[in-house]
Amino acid sequence: MGIGFIFNIRLPLRPQILPSGGIGSPLFTYLILPVMSLVIPTIGITANRMYDVVFKFRSTEIPRHSMKGLSEEILLYRHVFGRIGVVLLNSISSIFSEFLLSDFFTEVTFAIPGIGFLSWNAVVHGDYHVLEGIFLLYTVIIAISNLISDLVYGLFRPKS
Repeated sequence: MGIGFIFNIRLPLRPQILPSGGIGSPLFTYLILPVMSLVIPTIGITANRMYDVVFKFRSTEIPRHSMKGLSEEILLYRHVFGRIGVVLLNSISSIFSEFLLSDFFTEVTFAIPGIGFLSWNAVVHGDYHVLEGIFLLYTVIIAISNLISDLVYGLFRPKS
């Protein structure tokens, strides 16, 4: 109830550039905020993991390899990128699990119909069979993503 309601003034309709909920006719504008809320934390977490690998490499390995006379490009391509690749392969399934967990909150926050919104309605209305089905589905999805991550890791690291 704003000032327009009190004085019976009709305010002009203004276009919503970033609508905060539901699904509307220009679908792209309604998906900007939910996609940003899903992607930005994942980028930060992944960048933090990669930075940790590079920081540990800089503090321990660079002095040892530079004493051997290796150039910075060789250190970067042969040693740093390989270690970052291993970290990214290890975190594929955890990133996917974080996406699924974030999906619950994003769908409820932005009122987007989906599995997260369905689970919220099931909690509110006490429909436990629907919740069991959703948890079973998410468990199977996470188990399959872990299996795929392990198979891909086995392809790229045959030594272990």
